[in-house]
Amino acid sequence: MEKTAILFVHGFMGCKRQFLSLQNALEDCGADMILHVLPGHDSTLEEFRTTDAGIWQQSVNDAVHNLAKEYDRILLVGHSMGGLLAIRAAIAEPDKVCGVAAIGFPIKIRLRHQWLALNIDASHPAKEGEDPRITAARTMSGVKIESAGQYFSTFPQNMQFLKMTRLARREIHLLKAPLTVLNFEKDEIVAPSVPDFVHSQLPDARVIMMPNSFHFLFTDDELQLMASEIRGMLQQ
Repeated sequence: MEKTAILFVHGFMGCKRQFLSLQNALEDCGADMILHVLPGHDSTLEEFRTTDAGIWQQSVNDAVHNLAKEYDRILLVGHSMGGLLAIRAAIAEPDKVCGVAAIGFPIKIRLRHQWLALNIDASHPAKEGEDPRITAARTMSGVKIESAGQYFSTFPQNMQFLKMTRLARREIHLLKAPLTVLNFEKDEIVAPSVPDFVHSQLPDARVIMMPNSFHFLFTDDELQLMASEIRGMLQQ
């Protein structure tokens, strides 16, 4: 009997908490679920600032390589930058990855003021009655940021995130594994042109646009839709 693993890869400055709700929705899916933590994440600001795109990418490539020693099939599920890392890992290990699901896939981004404001607000302590998008961003954060000044000190790492988007745009056409993109019409970060770009590079890719969720905040029904799509990928 084939053994299947789902490797979850969180996003920039994120953590494995990003996937807890999705993991619960995928209970009894028949695959072992592994929550990967990128170097410098779920850690201190100082440690995060010692990392870069190459270190993050190598950690995902190594995780896929090691899982392939135990599992017959590996499905990669990435949120935000995790989707970029998953795409490039699948290209590097084409015989080991059976599919990639990219959630909030930022292969093209739009740096709107709402995105910057969201991240700065999430660096402050929680306030009663605050925007639930801010609460979600803070909950999903894997790097302890306590002020706007500390957030701006991560500028070099933000540039590394942008580097990942450029590398993924350049290489995505090399992907052999099936790709499903699960994006959001209200996303504060991801450009609305992503579906057209993905299809221009991979005509057979499946792209779903959900109308009610945000980059960090998902509605219950759209979370269930994401889980259903991932279950379908496991059955391919």
